[in-house]
Amino acid sequence: MIRKGVLNRDTTMGKKVQAFIGIVLAVGGFLLLVGGIINMTDPNNPNILQDVVTLPFPLGFLVGGIALYRRSQKNQQKERRVSLERGIISLARQQGGLVTPTEVVLHLGVSIEEAQALLDGLCHRGLAQILVNPEGSLMYRIEGLLSPVEKATATNPENLS
Repeated sequence: MIRKGVLNRDTTMGKKVQAFIGIVLAVGGFLLLVGGIINMTDPNNPNILQDVVTLPFPLGFLVGGIALYRRSQKNQQKERRVSLERGIISLARQQGGLVTPTEVVLHLGVSIEEAQALLDGLCHRGLAQILVNPEGSLMYRIEGLLSPVEKATATNPENLS
């Protein structure tokens, strides 16, 4: 059985290696491309046609490296969002299913804007619901968190009609 922490560390390390390889490919491709262009402009170079034919290779390294780096960054952002959402759901479970943006800030160490965006994202996907208390404070009810009594009294949906 793989422990959660070990799996997360391995995937994070893989993303960092992927980003590093992307940077190396992009920088190497850029340097080769610049060198090829400089070589082509040399008036003493008799092999200009050969240089033109080989230019797509460094260009491919440059573009491929940039694409690899961007993909690794996008994956890291997604993993961070998923981790923060998991933290929100865990906090909500501890508090009977209700959280405020301020509680998310204190629990997860994110900015108030990011906490609000994460909670609104959960609402947009139908995983949370916005509530307002009598004083006007916003709260979010995280859907799917049931008490043991609610779980014990659950019935087949076909029996509801």
